[in-house]
Amino acid sequence: MGGEHRQLLRRFRRAGRRPGRPARGVAPQGPADAHGRGPAAQRERGHRYVHGGVRRQPWTPSAVSFAKALGAPFGSVLAGPADLIEQAATYRLWYGGGLHQSGFMAAAALHALENNVDRLAEDHMHARLLRDLLVEHPGFTAPEPETNMVLADISGTGLHAAEFAKAAAEAGVQVARWTDTRVRLVTRLGVEENTVREAVRRLHRVAERRGALTAG
Repeated sequence: MGGEHRQLLRRFRRAGRRPGRPARGVAPQGPADAHGRGPAAQRERGHRYVHGGVRRQPWTPSAVSFAKALGAPFGSVLAGPADLIEQAATYRLWYGGGLHQSGFMAAAALHALENNVDRLAEDHMHARLLRDLLVEHPGFTAPEPETNMVLADISGTGLHAAEFAKAAAEAGVQVARWTDTRVRLVTRLGVEENTVREAVRRLHRVAERRGALTAG
């Protein structure tokens, strides 16, 4: 293990020995309990992140994933009052959630927090671009995204969302069925502007092929 990783692990262990100390970026108390799956979910549910790490409307407890948007290969953390964390640790052991030699996971999570939080704004920018380009085709409508997720209505394509997702996957674009008429598209670390533009071109072709079949 390199010196940088050892330094990160020492910091992680020191933080772990102070259970009463709230995690950086998470308030010890808030107006209401809530749960988020990651930075994007936090912003959706009221924990607003803006560039530079300024936060508004904090809440607790908070569960944050370090994967996908933050770029870590795996890992998540629960932050909140000390008594809640103690109770959560008990339940974790009951359900077999203990991990051995988990220092590498901690190091990856710390790297994500220290290097990839500010760049979340890029994901949000790419999501807005994706939405703006997508709705240029009459088969799609979508509200302006607030985070890195675009919820697109594909009613105009004449396809059920499951059919559209399958056709998109065959075209090399992964989308998720959200409802029978809507799909979810997500930007993240590793998805650049050229990737967004190419994905939209392929999705437009999926819609056009459906239109050609209907016309025929």
